[in-house]
Amino acid sequence: MIVLVVEDEAIIAYCSAAMLEDAGYAVLGPAHTSAEALELARTKRPDVALIDIDLEIPDAGIGVARQLRAQYGTAIVFTTGRLEQAQAHFDIAVAALAKPFDPSELPGIVQSAAARRRASSSATPFAERCVGRLVVGRLNDVLGQLHEQLALAHDAHEHGFGSMLDTRSRPRFRNSPTAATQFRSPLVQ
Repeated sequence: MIVLVVEDEAIIAYCSAAMLEDAGYAVLGPAHTSAEALELARTKRPDVALIDIDLEIPDAGIGVARQLRAQYGTAIVFTTGRLEQAQAHFDIAVAALAKPFDPSELPGIVQSAAARRRASSSATPFAERCVGRLVVGRLNDVLGQLHEQLALAHDAHEHGFGSMLDTRSRPRFRNSPTAATQFRSPLVQ
């Protein structure tokens, strides 16, 4: 599991990174600015990010958190001395850790954040697969019906424009009784 550490206070940043590495996590960073954090995230997509809310400017960490969550689905844990600010942004974070914190707590917090990330994203691929199958199945039906209509129009063109273009002989779309009357051949004005 890849954990990104985003912290502008050097002692906290390196202590957190060392504790997570000792626990067996692959650590990105620490990053000390928003730009560093986003650049590191581009190289390896983090599963979890520990983000200080106040980096180079107040609330800069919130913007980083939004981008990581939106672009990579990263689980966000805010590390801050301003818990009220973290709580105001729990729509993007799965947890908040008040400073000063005990670095020995980090492995458990990261594990919990990763579990929440997996739980929230596990339903999405299944739902997407179901919707995808439904859409593909419906598209196949529509394409088959369009193929029949094109074949009919081609036959009408080859054999003259007689009764083949009569609306009663055209295939109709399922669940749409008016679809056949809406079809207009580009060959007939």
